[in-house]
Amino acid sequence: PRPAPVTRRRSRLATAISMTMIVRDATARARFSFAVAVLWRSNVHRLTLACAGAAGLAMCLIALSGIDVGSVSRTGVASQRLLAVQPLFFGALLAGFRHTIRVPVELRAGWGFELAWREPDRAFLPALRRAAILAVALPAIVGTLPLFVFLMGWPLALAHAALGLAGAIVLLEIMLIGYTKVPFTCDYVPNENMKALGPLFVIAFLIGATVFARMERAALADPGETVRLLVLLAIVFAACRTVSVRTRRPALVDFHEAPVTTQRLGLHT
Repeated sequence: PRPAPVTRRRSRLATAISMTMIVRDATARARFSFAVAVLWRSNVHRLTLACAGAAGLAMCLIALSGIDVGSVSRTGVASQRLLAVQPLFFGALLAGFRHTIRVPVELRAGWGFELAWREPDRAFLPALRRAAILAVALPAIVGTLPLFVFLMGWPLALAHAALGLAGAIVLLEIMLIGYTKVPFTCDYVPNENMKALGPLFVIAFLIGATVFARMERAALADPGETVRLLVLLAIVFAACRTVSVRTRRPALVDFHEAPVTTQRLGLHT
């Protein structure tokens, strides 16, 4: 059933205001809307994010299993295991998001992007980053916020959420280094080295979440450490953005990439 006209007008007004504040350029706004629509409407992409969220939730439950909740609520001092819940959750979702951008939404509609694409074009990535932060990372941080409010109180919980958002922005920037494809449109080619690299990525992810939680604990206890952490995140972000900008992009995007072991006959013109 279609919503009432008043509801539709309010919805369109809220969408227009939010879109204008988030993305002002019309082309970037269209790309932002496309990325958000894919994440929430495509069954394949929703399933991928759901699996990533389930893995992140499982890691969060393991981290929470050894925490004395009563001690944390009485003292207001969060342990490292507790603070690791947030980066584990949004980190798993961002890893799932990084995989979803490689999967095409509809192969039969890819020719439209291939026909209209202008080479080279970097304008898709800013809209993609904003869509990932607002549709993936921010809901994960907000979803874990009541737990930290209950255990640490509003001030520390909000500070923890702000640091987590900054960490999510940096993590997303690291994940998008070297990405030169068109999101959600190019053919999906599995990584042939994933069996060897997968465990290394998991170990690096767990170590990174633990180190970030340790730095957050120090930052929440000392304002000086907070400044140092923010400066460190800004330096890492600037370095990753510089590497991403200087990455040499191919002259033409290969929308129909084949595995390395595949031999092309070149019979088409």
